[in-house]
Amino acid sequence: MEVVDTPAALALSLPDERHEVSEALGRSIHDCTLIVPRLWHYEIANALLVSLRRGRIQEQELPPILAALRQLNARTLDGSLDIAQLLALARTAGISAYDASYLEIAVSRGTALATLDKKLRNAAKAANVTLIPPMNET
Repeated sequence: MEVVDTPAALALSLPDERHEVSEALGRSIHDCTLIVPRLWHYEIANALLVSLRRGRIQEQELPPILAALRQLNARTLDGSLDIAQLLALARTAGISAYDASYLEIAVSRGTALATLDKKLRNAAKAANVTLIPPMNET
């Protein structure tokens, strides 16, 4: 089981995100069970909406992007995360509360974290969380 954040999922799904790191990410999480906080679905929807509005993607590109996201088969974590714990983790790590939700799941579940976000990667490394792709590939 691996935790995957929104930028990593989008890197695997958006046509203009294909590069060496996203390809390494795709190879690393292939056949893994992915877990996400409820927030992930809202972040994905918003990122796609913004991409449509800014012309980054076209309406006809949306169905294959959504299909690629469904293929990730990300399982939503049931229940909620403790707000005080998220706030403390975000403040300590110097990351947003949103990013702290991914890190908290990885820490509490003892799973790896798939992210391309530099600040979140550094926070995960400091928390001894395994990174996908490994640090040397980003």
